[in-house]
Amino acid sequence: MGKLFIAAAVELSPEGLPRRIRMAPIENFSAASLHPFIAGAVEPGARVIIDGWSGYAGLPGRRHLDEFVFRWNRRRHTAAAFNTLLGIGARLGHASCREFVDQRI
Repeated sequence: MGKLFIAAAVELSPEGLPRRIRMAPIENFSAASLHPFIAGAVEPGARVIIDGWSGYAGLPGRRHLDEFVFRWNRRRHTAAAFNTLLGIGARLGHASCREFVDQRI
């Protein structure tokens, strides 16, 4: 089984707290793979904080992952999550207690 390389960018608040994230599979951790990800995930003028990996060298002067990103970015929007759950429940048919116990639903 091979490895899946993933790049991630975390947006920080002015206080340094994590906000939204972006993640994407990449071919490897080379500059050729990292730079296009960064160009698509980071707004021009944003400050980029890196860990010193050599693949970031020469970075331009820019300052199933989808589900994880979606959940992270909306983790504080509980009303939206509740409305989604309520909508799913409203579309389901009736189920008896026995169907739950027998795991037929």
